[in-house]
Amino acid sequence: MLPYREAIQTALNRADCIHYGMERFGAEPVPPLDVCYRELEASQIYICALGMRYGSIDAETGKSYTQLEFEKARELGKPTLVFLIDESRVKFNLSE
Repeated sequence: MLPYREAIQTALNRADCIHYGMERFGAEPVPPLDVCYRELEASQIYICALGMRYGSIDAETGKSYTQLEFEKARELGKPTLVFLIDESRVKFNLSE
């Protein structure tokens, strides 16, 4: 997903936008989902890049963090852009 995330970040930089991705989250004494929601609430827009895997799952809900973020963004009425990775152009290892 890194090349796709970098492409989105480059586009946002060119548009003079400040992006806050999960890679900038540090260790905090609160659950990761609380950090995600706090950052989302402070954001003006939600941008999501979806790949071929479901991702990390929140033990309490059984949903992926990405799904929970998306649902929260919709609940908050945030403008939402979702990019779906073209699986015909992605090379991945099925044994992983």
